[in-house]
Amino acid sequence: MTPGLDCAAHAAAAPSAWVARFAHLVRPGGRVLDLACGFGRHARFFAGRGCHVLAVDRDTAALASMDGTAGIETRAADLEGAP
Repeated sequence: MTPGLDCAAHAAAAPSAWVARFAHLVRPGGRVLDLACGFGRHARFFAGRGCHVLAVDRDTAALASMDGTAGIETRAADLEGAP
């Protein structure tokens, strides 16, 4: 997450330019894996486009910010420190 950016602002932020540029390649209803999702700006973006998203992060508080968001399933996992 960008230093100084609070969680609500991060969740509501526009997707990165790279994600926006290639998003059209994911069909509506497609499946998206968002690794190290943080507060879910990309997960929310794709869910809003009708995709089914699995959002993965080690920060359970960040994942909890997406509880109840249609189209998003969350999973807590430490991708760097766990086996």
